[in-house]
Amino acid sequence: MNFIGIPISLNTALPLLWFALGLTACTDGDEFPDDATMIAVGDSFLDWNRDDGHSIPDVIGRQRGEVMGNASISGATVLGGDEFTIPNQYRKGPWSWVIINGGGNDITERCDCRNCGATLNKLLAADGSSGALRDLAERAVNNGSKAVIVGYMNLLPQAAESPQCNDELAELRTRKSLMAADMQDVIYVNAAEALDGTDSRLYDDDNLHPSIAGSKAVGTLIANAIRQTDEDDATDTGATR
Repeated sequence: MNFIGIPISLNTALPLLWFALGLTACTDGDEFPDDATMIAVGDSFLDWNRDDGHSIPDVIGRQRGEVMGNASISGATVLGGDEFTIPNQYRKGPWSWVIINGGGNDITERCDCRNCGATLNKLLAADGSSGALRDLAERAVNNGSKAVIVGYMNLLPQAAESPQCNDELAELRTRKSLMAADMQDVIYVNAAEALDGTDSRLYDDDNLHPSIAGSKAVGTLIANAIRQTDEDDATDTGATR
């Protein structure tokens, strides 16, 4: 089974797990639609419920009326050089939007929870100005796309697993938000706004991943953020003419 861990704020005491074991999903040409207009890259948070056609990217694509190509892989990290890492899931578009999550698996695999600064800085600098996630978002924007950087949901209180690196995970989420605020055509969406750890119906039986209803809630949150951004951009463009 594949797990992801989910960062929460420093003021939250919910238990969580950030392990991801195995690379079970495929991203071959048979699964990635040739007519895709959007792409999602990430770990099992975006991969979950894919077999039922109800993953978070599936929901976004349907609500946007676009064809989504979901390249996310359960267990994927951001750092590393193998073909499954999240930056290597990305392929050049053109895409209207690129959906990006990740970083949690790097925290658990590379940090001892006492000296994690180097790993965090490789993912994203403290101010979000550099790092592997920043490089990935810049690739998307430089290819003419807009990008969504997704933060992870909170877990239910009854989740039995304990966090290894609470502070580091919360810091990573903060850095993602700062990065998006500093970039043109990049927005940050916090999945914890939809899955805040209070409604068990939004969580799978493992308490670690979204249920189908949870995927719909997060997908709707992201689709609405995309819609609002596109509307705002259209308004700004019209005002400058």
